[in-house]
Amino acid sequence: MFGEIDNATIENGAPFVAGTYRKANPRASSRYTYFLPNKIPQTIDFHDRDVYMMLEHATSKVGELNAYSRLVPTLDRFITMHETKEATLSSYVEGTQTTLNEAMMSEGDLVQEQRDDWHEVQNYVHAMKYAVKQLKTRPLATNLIKDTHAILLKGVRGKSKTPGEMRRSQNWIGGNSIKHAHYIPPHTEHVDNLMSDLDNYINNNNVTPHLIKAAIIHYQFETIHPFLDGNGRIGRLLIPLYLIDKEQLDKPLLYISDYIAGHRMEYYESLDSARRDSDIEKWVKYFLTAISSTAQKGCLTLQKVIELQEGIALKMALLGRRVKLGLKVVNSLYEKPVTDSKQIAIEFQITPQTANMIISKLIGIGVLTQVAGHLRNRRYMFKPYVDLFNDDTVYDKEVR
Repeated sequence: MFGEIDNATIENGAPFVAGTYRKANPRASSRYTYFLPNKIPQTIDFHDRDVYMMLEHATSKVGELNAYSRLVPTLDRFITMHETKEATLSSYVEGTQTTLNEAMMSEGDLVQEQRDDWHEVQNYVHAMKYAVKQLKTRPLATNLIKDTHAILLKGVRGKSKTPGEMRRSQNWIGGNSIKHAHYIPPHTEHVDNLMSDLDNYINNNNVTPHLIKAAIIHYQFETIHPFLDGNGRIGRLLIPLYLIDKEQLDKPLLYISDYIAGHRMEYYESLDSARRDSDIEKWVKYFLTAISSTAQKGCLTLQKVIELQEGIALKMALLGRRVKLGLKVVNSLYEKPVTDSKQIAIEFQITPQTANMIISKLIGIGVLTQVAGHLRNRRYMFKPYVDLFNDDTVYDKEVR
């Protein structure tokens, strides 16, 4: 359980030794040195006492988020926004420029140059939904990871990089060639065995606290870098998937890409320190800080959503005899916050005139704002709701 931490389980393990560097193709002209990680130890010895305090704090914050989520009525309506925000931010870390507002729009609402990035974000949302659903009947292991990866890269810029398959050629991180790479993951001959070891670690029943295991899982996956593309996004997705799989989270509400996007240099440096110096404590402390911050922010967002619902309920009396229809439309907007008159007319089986009338009334009380279209094809956003998830996000500050 999250609330039960036995320090002995993380201080009586073996010292962490990250791995070794090896020469590839020693007789060929394309010589390079790659990093070969060791198999994951079942327990790890942490000497820094701050790790225990940070673990206790992060554990408490995640427990609060999980408990709070159980109190929120119709929580599933809000899951889509959490997933879309994570997809947008996780893709942003990799260089995609779509904002949350754009991600909520339809493809036809965007100019041509925005659509490739938009498709990558939509694929991420589909991959997340698929993986979370599959956890009900399948173990969190390489086969599920590969299937999720195939969805992530389907029809987008990474489609030529063997979606859903472990790499069979060398990749690298940073630099325009392997000669100038910042980091070179293990040679392809080691990938299958390393992923098998990761599967075993994910699914064993040792007594290591789950947040520590989640940190190690992410680190090891990123170190293996088993795919030609999409490793960062899949690696970050493994965190909530693991916590859901181990019944530490009821819903997919905890995503740390927002924190990583704002602390990217620390993120990469802490991973590098673990590989280079076997300083796994630096990475674990970064990870626990990210978890604490994300969980606390998640609780605040859920609280604001409830307050927004209550505020809108008070305004609904202004809709007169259309209150009942207005409430139905607003409730649908929590799941799909961008709409138009045609969509409303079809969903609620009303005339186009009635749909336009209810839209006008919702604009009047500050629920909807026009965001696309002119006389025809007008699109409207539930902006007060979307803004709750845009608050303090990095891409809004840096990209737009």
